[in-house]
This record gives sequence, C-alpha cells and structure tokens, in this order.
Amino acid sequence: MEFIKVDTSNIDILYNLNLQLAADENQKDLFTASRSQYSNAFLRECPVAFGILSYIDNQVTGFYIYSF
Repeated sequence: MEFIKVDTSNIDILYNLNLQLAADENQKDLFTASRSQYSNAFLRECPVAFGILSYIDNQVTGFYIYSF
C-alpha cells in the first residue's frame, strides 16, 4: 500500500471519492462544496484541510481527510 498526499495533481480524485461516498450513503445533499471551493480548502497557501489517498497497484483504495 502506498500513501500519497493530496495536491494539485490528485485533488479531483479526492473530490470525486467524497462525492461518490455521499451518494452511496444517500447524503449527496449534504455535500455542497463546488470543485473550486473544495480545491481551495486543500490547496491554498494556508489550507484548512489535508488529505491522503491510499493506493494499491496504482488503484485508489481509500482516502483520509484531516484538519487541525
């Protein structure tokens, strides 16, 4: 298993995973962030959240989001 920090190259993967999770749990109406708002939260100079993607054989297997 490999862990990769979320950055500009993979922020869309994290966004899509969160969107899919909300849909799978019938809570899509609670996920209201636009793609640009989401990117801003993780990628601005002083981010409000951080993310990690896990990979096995180059396939995303999960994610972890944290903030301080």
